[in-house]
Amino acid sequence: MILYQTKLILFFYFANQFVYRGYQINLIGAIALTYGRACDFRGNEINYYLLPVCNSYYHSFHNDISVNKSKRNQRLAYYIELLNSFDPFVNKVVHYYIRSIFLLEDGYDEEALTAADNAIDIIFQVIKQQKKLPSKSREDMYTVVSTEIVLPHGTIKQLERLYILRCEFTAHPAHSKWWDFYEIYEDEITSIMYAVKETIIKYLIYEKNNRTIEKFPACWSKWFIDNCDTIYDAVWFHKLPKING
Repeated sequence: MILYQTKLILFFYFANQFVYRGYQINLIGAIALTYGRACDFRGNEINYYLLPVCNSYYHSFHNDISVNKSKRNQRLAYYIELLNSFDPFVNKVVHYYIRSIFLLEDGYDEEALTAADNAIDIIFQVIKQQKKLPSKSREDMYTVVSTEIVLPHGTIKQLERLYILRCEFTAHPAHSKWWDFYEIYEDEITSIMYAVKETIIKYLIYEKNNRTIEKFPACWSKWFIDNCDTIYDAVWFHKLPKING
């Protein structure tokens, strides 16, 4: 009985954490889509944000905000409004997209493409699940996804190229030229990452038009009852690989 109560308390803790993080992820996802910069809500500088020290940082930040919104400011606001990280699929897509930007910034190009392909694969999984499709290969899903979220042919070709490079270089050992990946594919990486961004934006619009998890719930208790099974799968440990020993 005590073990059950402990697990229940922990679940509510992680569910609360999921919601709290969701607001932050909407912002960092919008920053990534607008500025191509990777941010994180984790860090070791929490002392800067405790009273009374944080007051000076807040006022300094607030005073730097321009009254007149630029086009990028408007785009940032649009993405914040569009993103719904309470949906675990959206949450995961943002995670892997930001991960790919982090890796690119640090020069880990092959690993960045793996993370970017993870983001795309999640979108494919969502479409497959919502359309109740039987198991299909990645190749068979391009037309379905393209039709469902309205992707241009050029974007699909870049996603196909991403998957090929992921299979040949990043998810498995390369057959040749392993030291020279960036030199060979530098221009392609830029085009592929742009296509990944465009696909994510199209997916976010699709999610908003077919929303299953409310972003602005009028009643949180009802929201939790409606979504607790989905949140459980997102925050609990039952789907992790078992620890040996």
